[in-house]
Amino acid sequence: MRRLGKPILALLVINMILIIMFKFVGTTRQDPLMPLFTNPDGTPCQMPCLLGIQPGKTTLKEAIALVKLHPLTSSLRLFVGDFSSIPSHFSYEHSSVLFVGKAEQVVVLQIFENPYNEYRYPSMIDDLVYAVRLSSVLNNSTVELPSISPALARMWSKTSFKQMVASLGPPTSISLPSVQSQYTLEGDTYMEAFYDNDLLVITHSSDKGFPDLNRNFFGSLCVYSVAEPGYRLVAGYQTRVGVALPWLGFASLEKYKTWVQAAIR
Repeated sequence: MRRLGKPILALLVINMILIIMFKFVGTTRQDPLMPLFTNPDGTPCQMPCLLGIQPGKTTLKEAIALVKLHPLTSSLRLFVGDFSSIPSHFSYEHSSVLFVGKAEQVVVLQIFENPYNEYRYPSMIDDLVYAVRLSSVLNNSTVELPSISPALARMWSKTSFKQMVASLGPPTSISLPSVQSQYTLEGDTYMEAFYDNDLLVITHSSDKGFPDLNRNFFGSLCVYSVAEPGYRLVAGYQTRVGVALPWLGFASLEKYKTWVQAAIR
């Protein structure tokens, strides 16, 4: 028995080391997008939500307060009304307020209180938010902007589509312009994933030059109060939109094309 003691002890030590390693690897590979779906205190917010903001339930005043309190976005600079100094790559139509910061990316958090009304801040401060959009472009801004938090900076070109699905679960549908598009202004690497009855849309772009369900990286995110075309914003700054296709898993694009061909017969 004494002779077995050392080998058994050694095995126990090895097992403990492996457990610690697996936990460490799991932590380092954790989807960095998940904090977006939390309240400022770190608790999960009721989906569909973004930073604790629930379109259709949260007022503009409450949304601004949540963004200022949330650790991910508290360092961003608030813009109200005058967006002339913001990088022109973004569309600000119907935006109520913007929060902006920069690192390698210029990050813009846009809050919308009405898709049809003209700008009328602050009289709209108690209106309900109808959409919230988080997007970015490569940092080529000459505007003096605050640095974004490291956690927010880690999201772009770091979170793969496959990693996101492992955290959020499979989307109800996806959009692949290269398979079937409504309109494509340029390129076909852009894709969208739809969650929560199409009230949450997350976009991805490939770094390989063509769509790849295993590799596409996070580009932008938009949460809506109403899943209707008249309300829907193009979540990605590249403005490329495809027809929503059913989730067929991590299938090849050819499988999705085959589904489309069968559906239109």
